[in-house]
Amino acid sequence: MVSAREFVERFREYTWDKAILDAAHDALPIYEYLHSRQIKPFIDLNLRGTGSKGGVRKDDITFSPTGVPFCKKGLEMKDRGYDYTRGTP
Repeated sequence: MVSAREFVERFREYTWDKAILDAAHDALPIYEYLHSRQIKPFIDLNLRGTGSKGGVRKDDITFSPTGVPFCKKGLEMKDRGYDYTRGTP
């Protein structure tokens, strides 16, 4: 996130509202930082802890092989956006 901060300080005339990052950035503090700046993150999931592509992660959330979480009924969830007025990711 140091590079993001440096970019913002160096190129003040640029604005951005989305960030595409690799699996090395799949950490809660990074999501929180981006949400605090109203930047929508697109981060590849780090699957090291799952034992395979797709599978069960923290709190028994199940993901498809493409990284889409399943609801408790087994259906792929849909992204309906983020409500920044709620204040927390």
